[in-house]
Amino acid sequence: MSTQAVPASAADLPPPPATNAAAAGKKGKGKKSNDPVDTNKAIQDTIRHMEQQEAGDRAQQLEIEREVKKANREMSSILSSQNPMSRIETIQKKYTELLTAMKKTERELALSKKREETMKKERDFAKTRVAQLEKGNKALDSTVRVYQDKEKRLEVRYGSTSEMSKLMIVQH
Repeated sequence: MSTQAVPASAADLPPPPATNAAAAGKKGKGKKSNDPVDTNKAIQDTIRHMEQQEAGDRAQQLEIEREVKKANREMSSILSSQNPMSRIETIQKKYTELLTAMKKTERELALSKKREETMKKERDFAKTRVAQLEKGNKALDSTVRVYQDKEKRLEVRYGSTSEMSKLMIVQH
């Protein structure tokens, strides 16, 4: 394989850079900017990103084709100098190597899928937990607001907080 760095897929390419137009596209709660300049910039960024993905895919395909041609030339040069029996043995040996590599890659893929599935489950659990905590936090905040309102009403009725505490001590 070549030492040239080529993205494995379009998903490996970084997303297009966030521009001020994209950041300015969100104003308030869910409202979108109707500015044609921002829209045009966002479209241009998307097109540029898609072109980069396509170029990366083409570059990857060309790299694969070069490697296949190189391997075929090497195999042809090795086989051309051998007699028919040793050719068969050489091809069988190469087949075994490739089959072994393929099986190893399949196992690695299965392990990666398991890890991905586990990470998705953990992420979903964490999201659920965060939602529960946020719900509890909102309930707690509303309770605090209710008590603060009651405290303000009591302060208006009885004066300062220190005077209220004195009244509470006397009543008990």
